[in-house]
Amino acid sequence: MLSSAISLFVMLYMPEEGYENVPIAEELVDWMNMHFVEPPTEQGNMLNQLEKPWENEVFWSYLTKWVSPFTVFVAAHGVGYSIRRCILRGLTGSSSCFLQVLERHPSLGLRDMVKLLQPLVMNQPHLRNFTSERKFVFAAHQWRDEVKALRVEMDKIPERERTVHLGSKGGEDWWEKLSDIVSLLEGESQVLKRIIKTELKGDWKEGVSAWGMFVDRRTRRQSLP
Repeated sequence: MLSSAISLFVMLYMPEEGYENVPIAEELVDWMNMHFVEPPTEQGNMLNQLEKPWENEVFWSYLTKWVSPFTVFVAAHGVGYSIRRCILRGLTGSSSCFLQVLERHPSLGLRDMVKLLQPLVMNQPHLRNFTSERKFVFAAHQWRDEVKALRVEMDKIPERERTVHLGSKGGEDWWEKLSDIVSLLEGESQVLKRIIKTELKGDWKEGVSAWGMFVDRRTRRQSLP
């Protein structure tokens, strides 16, 4: 805990020269993934071994908790990270692996939406890949327009096709669960707050990092509470 606190202090108050006034979300995600590795690898490995992992009650929450591009942790820990959390944590490689699993899902509508979602997850712009913040912001706006186009396609799916029968488990509203993921990419603050409160027990680290990654990509050190 001491090392994480010291590294956070250095990142916030002693940034490298030239980085004092740049968006800080990606640095926060790096710091969080370095010092607070979540969720347990065993849980991800368990899901990977299932023939139909989407029928497991933890699959969708595990998926939401991890979607962005810091795949060094995938190499270190395998694909033991899930889709929503993979999205929140910026672990693009893990997110992609679990989204590929959904290509076997019995719902044709879900499979079609996953094909559109996967490249958006993999291609989210990141400041470190641009020579200026202006170019990054422009690319982020273009990417967000593509996410909005995906939302339009999702909304076209008839209500009767938004659920699928999964044997003894009964009906599953896959559309609502996928909608949470798309809402995160859209930067819907209320959805993010709900997920942080209900699934992550109000974890400030994931909340602040995800806010900077999806809601306000220009969040700076000076604007943090």
